[in-house]
Amino acid sequence: MTAFRQFSAKVQPKPISGLYYKLGNYILFYYSDRKDEAIAAFEEALRLNPDHQYAAQALAMIANKQQ
Repeated sequence: MTAFRQFSAKVQPKPISGLYYKLGNYILFYYSDRKDEAIAAFEEALRLNPDHQYAAQALAMIANKQQ
């Protein structure tokens, strides 16, 4: 996450939001026990691009599974 943040500080935020979304999916797929990190990545995607519908859907899916 630190490397992504350093990189995203130097470029336009909306395209970088997609990278955070992909990072969140990668974490969920390969490290299912690290949901906190995936949630943080999805939240960062939404912070950079509040209209990122897939990141919002991923957060909703995680929230539904935790209930």
